[in-house]
Amino acid sequence: MRFVNYIATVNGDTINIPMEHPCKCKMALAEISMVEIISGNDEGNAIDIKCEQIDSSFDNPDRLLARIPFNRLRKNEYYHTWIAKYLQMNTLDSQDRFLTLKLRRTDNNDSILFGGTITDKRILLTLAFTDDDGKMCTSYT
Repeated sequence: MRFVNYIATVNGDTINIPMEHPCKCKMALAEISMVEIISGNDEGNAIDIKCEQIDSSFDNPDRLLARIPFNRLRKNEYYHTWIAKYLQMNTLDSQDRFLTLKLRRTDNNDSILFGGTITDKRILLTLAFTDDDGKMCTSYT
């Protein structure tokens, strides 16, 4: 398994991550840090991270990579950080040379465009990849 760190920029609700070659492996979100999100009520608030290159399956038809409840974010002065306790590996099966991550914020079951709720559009994330026939899915950082 290989852990790759990224500094990504959110464009609306999308993060695009270029890859070295198409990937047929497994991937998980290990850690994510983002600018502080001000929310009046942490109950019912979450961030959904979906990846278009994850295989749609019976268990995961929406291609959900992670759902992060606000009360699980470790808060400090500038950034919120979420670290996975367990890695839930999702199968990537795509001919794309990029990953497209979609971020949506839910607030009491209402879906809110994520990019409009933050001022600093940079997000730090760590993705975990398995080997893909002896070659790594990505070496782009």
